[in-house]
Amino acid sequence: MAKNADPPSVQVQTFLQQLKAAAADLNTVSDELGKPVELINSEITKLNLGITTWVQMVSDQHQYAPEIWWSQDIGYAKVNGKWGIALAERSGDATNPDDDHETVWLFNDAPRSLRILGVEHIPALLEKLVTESNKTVDQVKSKVAIAKDFAGALRGNATLPKK
Repeated sequence: MAKNADPPSVQVQTFLQQLKAAAADLNTVSDELGKPVELINSEITKLNLGITTWVQMVSDQHQYAPEIWWSQDIGYAKVNGKWGIALAERSGDATNPDDDHETVWLFNDAPRSLRILGVEHIPALLEKLVTESNKTVDQVKSKVAIAKDFAGALRGNATLPKK
């Protein structure tokens, strides 16, 4: 970078003007990125799945302490009472899992760097949602007979006899 001959006060004004322009562009393209993801999210949410699932986007371990790990994930989950496509940063120590850390955001509330990374993983998330939905159907089917049996035991007995 060439040395700037302007006094520092002029440099600050110049860079602030450049930063304002860059920020306006950044906000515009971030909004453009968020709109199609929100459309996908809306379509998934209409399905009323009620299934949480995550796909790991990237992860790593500490070079000299492999028990120290971190990951960045995309998922479909309930965040602050609202279902949606979500992004998460997780970290921890495999020898002390009670101290694991997790920060989860709905997609458009997440840091830009995670949103940029997350977009390309949406197909993998959708594929996993299909798999998890099918597994859940099988699990629920296997419990229907049990629930019917329980209900049948109560048929005609609105209240259980007192001892």
